[in-house]
Amino acid sequence: MVVISSANHEYQLGVAYVGGQHSYSHHRVAHKPFWQHHWVPAVNAARAHGMTKTPRIHDLRHTHASWLIQDGVMSLFAISRRLGHASIRTTEQVYGHLMPQALQDGADATERSVRGSV
Repeated sequence: MVVISSANHEYQLGVAYVGGQHSYSHHRVAHKPFWQHHWVPAVNAARAHGMTKTPRIHDLRHTHASWLIQDGVMSLFAISRRLGHASIRTTEQVYGHLMPQALQDGADATERSVRGSV
């Protein structure tokens, strides 16, 4: 569970771990208050320190998913559900390029199977 908090607001995002199992607890963040009170000030502060891009909240979602995939901390199925994708296929299509090792592992497994050395 990721908690973003300030003096007056608390937002909960993501997944809680209960007894070693994922307990999906999706909390919608009210976009306007989060945008006004947290996102805009953070982007402005980053710009004051030299950031030249203008990130969107959706960019944060992609970054988060990319880090999870690259670090291998969750299965693609779990990441798919965390992102709210109706199908793991959607997740594969959007983020599949981040998994070149998985593609190689699949090719290696196929080759071993064809050779009969599984």
